[in-house]
Amino acid sequence: MDRGFSIKKYAYRTDKGPVLDVNEDDVEVDLKNEIFIVLDGFGGSNAGVKAINTIKETIFQFYTKVVDDPDSTLPFFYNPQFLIEGNALVNAFHKAHEAVANQNKEKSLSEMGGASVIAAVLSGRILTIVSIGNCSGVLIRNNNIQLISYPESYDSFNGEISSRFLTNFTLNGLGLFKFPSLSVKELFLEEADNVIFLSDGAYNRLSLSEMRNIFCYPKLNDKEKINRVFSLVNGRGNQDNQTCMILEF
Repeated sequence: MDRGFSIKKYAYRTDKGPVLDVNEDDVEVDLKNEIFIVLDGFGGSNAGVKAINTIKETIFQFYTKVVDDPDSTLPFFYNPQFLIEGNALVNAFHKAHEAVANQNKEKSLSEMGGASVIAAVLSGRILTIVSIGNCSGVLIRNNNIQLISYPESYDSFNGEISSRFLTNFTLNGLGLFKFPSLSVKELFLEEADNVIFLSDGAYNRLSLSEMRNIFCYPKLNDKEKINRVFSLVNGRGNQDNQTCMILEF
């Protein structure tokens, strides 16, 4: 892998939120392989926790196997438009979906688990982002903000902030359907870019302009920015787990 362009620093926080007893969100960072993941589990009887642990383990095992061995077979997907790292990450998602689907076999609906996931791998100046479900990704560049990974939730269709506590449920996820539908994006990075991943408990009561005001505020460090995001959404009635990761390039 091209190491000519690398991450300068990162920060994250994951929290059970103000109401729930269990945190089914999670984060994983592997600086050696330059892979970054945010997960938002769902399911009954701690099934979401089991699902995100399976997904993390499977993604890392499969991804590192492929990038360490360029001759490895890509069993699910290959698109010459994407770098080998991107293709490997897409295949790792499919492998993780297969593992969670096998866990869900013979279980009742209330016992099944799955997860929304957003992950990125860095190769040179290219950040490949793969996502499924209702996690979100934004880019801060030159004090401007844009969505780079759109959440797949019912709320995306109506856009009413006041009703998000009723509508912000995921329409997709690993382990949810027979054939996962993934979003894949290659982002050409520039110096001083910030890429931010959020679970729905962190973004679902914020507008893009509010996110910009927080993440571009120069007097706050990264930890303070994340804490301000959580405080703001919790003050507006958030009842979900919440996770935010900031990647600075």
